[in-house]
Amino acid sequence: MECEDLGEVDSAVKGQVEYNNEKLINSISDDISGDILIVRPHMKGFVRLLILRILKDKEMHGYEIMKKIGEMFGGIYEPSPGVIYPNLQFLEDQGLVESKKVDRRTVYRITEEGERYLEQRGDELEAFLEKIEAVKELVKIVPKDFFSLLPELMSKCGSLTEDQRREIRLAFERLLGDIRKILWEHNEKTKN
Repeated sequence: MECEDLGEVDSAVKGQVEYNNEKLINSISDDISGDILIVRPHMKGFVRLLILRILKDKEMHGYEIMKKIGEMFGGIYEPSPGVIYPNLQFLEDQGLVESKKVDRRTVYRITEEGERYLEQRGDELEAFLEKIEAVKELVKIVPKDFFSLLPELMSKCGSLTEDQRREIRLAFERLLGDIRKILWEHNEKTKN
């Protein structure tokens, strides 16, 4: 039997979830309905926008930029040098940032063209940063074990018995029902 037999469980999962260094998230997805999905999307453009936003405030070297992005994500994601330096090179090739050697480090600053580009994409960046804030709040209430459980469930769903599948489906339905009840009660309280 295939994983599709899990029905509602499959729709609740909505993609492979990863847990990195005991901290949730590698990145955040754009999805059509506006919901926040915790998956690995195409983030290149957002990393570049984050770099430009950071450099708008102050010249920095690559390591400082990595740390600053980590702070923006509240520690749930910090890009690696393999993400930052190719993006800095791309931005420099496009004329959006400039670099210079200071001591033995390369320091980057945003150019006027980079500032214009950042201004043009400002709404998009702000929407992305709002999603980051929402995910940071979600991480505070969802146990970390939940996110590491999902890939394990996905890898084993093909070998589960019908009874095990039914038990897992019912467990997810109970969990979803409990969460929906709490959210409904919250909505009722906020209406008044």
